Amino acid sequence: EECALPPHQRPWLAITSTVQSNMASETMSSTEEVRRQHEKAKLDLIQLINMKDENLRVISVWGTSGVLQETSIIKMAYDDLERKKFVYHAWIRIMHPFNQTEFVKNIIEQFYVNILDEATKTKQKLTPGAQDLWRIWMMNEDDLFDEFKKVLSEKSYLVVLCDLSSMEEWDQIKTCFPNNKNGSRFIVCTEHIKVANL
Repeated sequence: EECALPPHQRPWLAITSTVQSNMASETMSSTEEVRRQHEKAKLDLIQLINMKDENLRVISVWGTSGVLQETSIIKMAYDDLERKKFVYHAWIRIMHPFNQTEFVKNIIEQFYVNILDEATKTKQKLTPGAQDLWRIWMMNEDDLFDEFKKVLSEKSYLVVLCDLSSMEEWDQIKTCFPNNKNGSRFIVCTEHIKVANL
């Protein structure tokens, strides 16, 4: 039924307008606070990655799948990071069931593509390291792991591992990478708090 009162004499319109204005203000305030917290978390993560320590370091991040999507704090830090410090870098989503050979081949492929991208951007020749990666990628399984470790033994690397689900997977992964004392870093993302703690 239509109201006979003119708009300025309808008190519920003013209340509704005030409530909507307050809700919009609170939403903007909440959004700004979330953005500020994400920025702080991103800077904290970059600081952990850049810490002056030559040992291989593992940074574990625990959260639900919504937090660990590629638009997450980790992705923002990875994109903003000065990656020149790391000769090799990769962002890998772990496939289940875990297959160590496929995992290493995926890492090699990403390392190679990232080097190729950098060479294209800077208009430089491919480094011998890139050629080594291509050679290793073509190897059979028997030689793959040893050669992969040799290539990484003198280079720094940054690897983001998403969806780590068990310590058994982590045990298989860490045997593939040498602690080469070059300041290499792992960022391990998991939804399992026990895995993150270990």
